[in-house]
Amino acid sequence: MNQTIKEWKVLESEYLVRRPWLTARRDRLELPDGRIIPEYYVLEYPDWVNVIAITKDGQFVMERQYRHAARKIIWSFPVALWRKERLLWKRLSENCWRKQALVEANGKS
Repeated sequence: MNQTIKEWKVLESEYLVRRPWLTARRDRLELPDGRIIPEYYVLEYPDWVNVIAITKDGQFVMERQYRHAARKIIWSFPVALWRKERLLWKRLSENCWRKQALVEANGKS
């Protein structure tokens, strides 16, 4: 069962939205077997940072914020765009966190 995964060929690409926090595009693709996908939507995001901060006494640091897409107020872990990383670190006490891992959750498109 030695199957090779092949890339999809981009026949056309059109950007629909270009904003600092979101880019959306529509691609027309050809699959390795020759089938055509006329509309495949891709969302591109800038790199961002998620922080799970735990205080010395074992409490999670979270923030409460309104999320318009969900239309409700929720609790979430602090997030910042990667280029604003230092602003995020300043919001958290250096005594209540330590870096555990760096994971790339959204590869560059």
